[in-house]
Formats: sequence, C-alpha cells, structure tokens
Amino acid sequence: MMHTYFGEKSLFYGIYEPGSNAKQTLIPPEWNEIIFEHQNQVHINDQRNKTKAYVCQIDDKKKELTINNNIDKYQFHYSRDINGDLILANINNKQGETIRLRKRKIAEIELLNRPFRWISEYPYHR
Repeated sequence: MMHTYFGEKSLFYGIYEPGSNAKQTLIPPEWNEIIFEHQNQVHINDQRNKTKAYVCQIDDKKKELTINNNIDKYQFHYSRDINGDLILANINNKQGETIRLRKRKIAEIELLNRPFRWISEYPYHR
C-alpha cells in the first residue's frame, strides 16, 4: 500500500461512476460519483455535486465492501473487471442483482488535461 498524508491509499483508489442500469436498487439513484481515496473512507458526490463522507471497510479475503454512515449501511460482494471497473452485488440479495461502477480514467478529468493560461477564459472562469 502507498501512504499519503492522511494514511494509506484505498485498495480501490480512484473515481467510479455507476452504470446506466435504470432498474438497479443496490445504491441510491442520486449517487453520481464514488471516490475511494483513503483506506477507511469514501466520498460520494450526488447529482447536485454535494459530497458526503462515509466509512468504508474492504475485506479483500472475503471480497466484501461495506459503506456506511450513522444512518445508512450498504454491504456488497465485489469483483474487479480487467479494466479496473468494480462489480457489486448485494450480500443480502439472493436475486443476483449487480451494478457496475466504471472507473474514470485520468485522461477524462478535464482539469488535468487542459492547458494552463494566465488569462481567464470562458467557460472555465466566469
């Protein structure tokens, strides 16, 4: 594991976006981005771009992921795809429902890829 200022990096380090499965009930529909950065913490951006912090526990031996705060608790079995995507299945759900979380590539992050300019430009700076 690599260490950062706040501790170890998460096993799933990166930004994940839920797939476009409209019928899924595993995670709330307002979850827009799931950000794994540090070992026991996950940040979730909703559709209004508001961030909530959750406690995250990853059991790599059992392939289980738990995300919770004081109100909600989500437990999943997980698997990883070759391209880095996460596939989650509810531990308590016997129907076999899964959801794919697509891992965003660094090249897709606009701020890291556009050139720096001293002069403010539209539409980035208003």
